Amino acid sequence: MVKIDPRIFMAARDQAAATLAVTRAQAENARINLQVVQATAPAQLAAAQAQLEGARANKDLADTEARRQTSAGPRATPQSAIDMALANARSSAATVAFDQAQVQINQLVQQNIDLAKAQVEQLEAQVKVAQAQLEQAEVNLSYTELRAPQDGWATRRNVNLGTYLQAGQQIFSLVTPEVWVPANFK
Repeated sequence: MVKIDPRIFMAARDQAAATLAVTRAQAENARINLQVVQATAPAQLAAAQAQLEGARANKDLADTEARRQTSAGPRATPQSAIDMALANARSSAATVAFDQAQVQINQLVQQNIDLAKAQVEQLEAQVKVAQAQLEQAEVNLSYTELRAPQDGWATRRNVNLGTYLQAGQQIFSLVTPEVWVPANFK
């Protein structure tokens, strides 16, 4: 019976559909990221622990060399060799400290996995929100066509093409084809 300009509602529906598609892609990306974190976090911890063990072995070797160079005395070993051995020992100690910090960082395996899971759950909830917004936009678009609840004739028309209406304004009356007259037959 009446059709409202649907362009605004169609644009809102299309925007909601695009938002839903983006949100679904983000959720899929988060799921993949969760799988990556579940695989890489334990491996990174193991790599950091192995690197720490290697650094400790190098530190032990550097400390042994420094003790040997300093215990030999200045006549048996040149000062440059002593300085080099002490520098290597300090450098090895710094590498061990750095590798210990890397192990501590990588020990947060479960926290990293939980964070990735939480991101997946958050984005799945956003998918549901976007889906609801799309459904609401489709409902709003369906309101642009007003259909008569039953057959009949439109009378007392108060609207013409292009007329702006106010909410609650009567635009016409619908007269049903069933005619009945209350009567009292005696």
